[in-house]
Amino acid sequence: MNKWKVGDWCFFEFELYQIQECNEEIVGEVTNGCVACSGKDLSDRCFPLDLRIKVISEEFYLYSDKIHKLNYNSLNIPDIHRYMVNLWVDTCNHKDNNEFIKNNYSILKNLYNKITESIDNVSKNTFDNVMLFKERK
Repeated sequence: MNKWKVGDWCFFEFELYQIQECNEEIVGEVTNGCVACSGKDLSDRCFPLDLRIKVISEEFYLYSDKIHKLNYNSLNIPDIHRYMVNLWVDTCNHKDNNEFIKNNYSILKNLYNKITESIDNVSKNTFDNVMLFKERK
């Protein structure tokens, strides 16, 4: 378990954040300068600045960004994000196990592929030759 102090930098939900409030192991608030997140204990989602954690975080951020850029209003972004954060935490906790990381990257890629495939399938629905959904560009 990390001992954090106010002003420490960490990776939080695959982005770089600064700790604003904490009591040794318990992180209460973090910010990236634009967005702040607070809660009873955010420590389980805070990881130290480490090259392996940085690389893992960048991969997850890339897929998160790609999903957001799909700009599909019906996506359940809160649950997708929570799933991705849990997978990211699991991956960070096994940062020295290359096979584990590779497997979780595969799960992440499969999630993205399933989302895009599902959107494409919905977009092809027609009724009497009328497209029911706009085509995704």
